[in-house]
Amino acid sequence: MIDQKICCVEAFLIDEYDVCVDFDEGGTDEYWFDPDDPEDNGLISINSGNPPLTQLIVLLHEAGHVLYRKKNNKTPSQVDRTTIDGKMEVMHEEMMAWYEGWNLSNELRLNIDKELWQENYCSSLLKYIKWVLNESEEN
Repeated sequence: MIDQKICCVEAFLIDEYDVCVDFDEGGTDEYWFDPDDPEDNGLISINSGNPPLTQLIVLLHEAGHVLYRKKNNKTPSQVDRTTIDGKMEVMHEEMMAWYEGWNLSNELRLNIDKELWQENYCSSLLKYIKWVLNESEEN
């Protein structure tokens, strides 16, 4: 059942945005693109060594990045991750990617457990909050 949900998200990404998904044990669980090429649709890399449910949640989150950028006409750009402004920009996109991923799961009727989603959402965002705070404490 989870494999079908993963295939559904993968098909959506290819059909709607021409974004491919690569499942590999060395996958980085990230959305990759060439920031110097606005025509590059990118690639989502998923660690296939993770349990299928984890893969699905990560895939939905990474799809959320795609959706957020397309809806807001955001072209890939370099963000200075060493500044507070840059880190806050990254943090904002991460939050929006979780939001868009959840909406996509509902649109595709994947029936993701809300508590499980929130657990992953909170755990991920907490890491980014700590990352931002570490920078602000140094300044």
